[in-house]
Amino acid sequence: PAQVKMALGEGAKKKPGVIVLDLRGNGGGSLQGGIDVARFFLPDGAKIVSVSDKTGATRTYEAENGGALDTTTPVVALVNHDTASAAEVLSAALGDNGRATIVGEKTYGKGVIQTLAKLEQGGGGGVAFTTARYFTPNGRSINKVGIEPDMGTAGDAEACLASGGAGKGAAECVPGAAIAPPKLL
Repeated sequence: PAQVKMALGEGAKKKPGVIVLDLRGNGGGSLQGGIDVARFFLPDGAKIVSVSDKTGATRTYEAENGGALDTTTPVVALVNHDTASAAEVLSAALGDNGRATIVGEKTYGKGVIQTLAKLEQGGGGGVAFTTARYFTPNGRSINKVGIEPDMGTAGDAEACLASGGAGKGAAECVPGAAIAPPKLL
């Protein structure tokens, strides 16, 4: 979160037309990190994620305490099959709240929290226990199904670039529709 916060501060000086979060290949990390980054983009009260444990007890995390750094610049979240866990929480929070366009491939689908217990013997091995499940702001479980993007990037680089997209070929192209600023009524 600290690096994202610093980058947003530096970027704000340039008044960007769009913010691109490249979450491709991001296997996640801490749930709290995903929540903290989502709070940079969402207004207070916006739901980020709900976590339900095995007893059914649910805790909902929301944007709070005026932590938003930018709630108006359009956001594009680039995702792929290796985007997982907390990176999926971030993608879903921004997508479900209408704050980002999700672009790329379907994500991995790791919608669970696991606790690791190290084994004393076994060369550093351990056992993972699933202790809770994530649910997106819209109440979807992403476990084993992932997040479907709003639009894809793979395939025809020429078509992507012809749409006004930008990038280095198909794998890097962000379609023009994703980077166009929203139309105000």
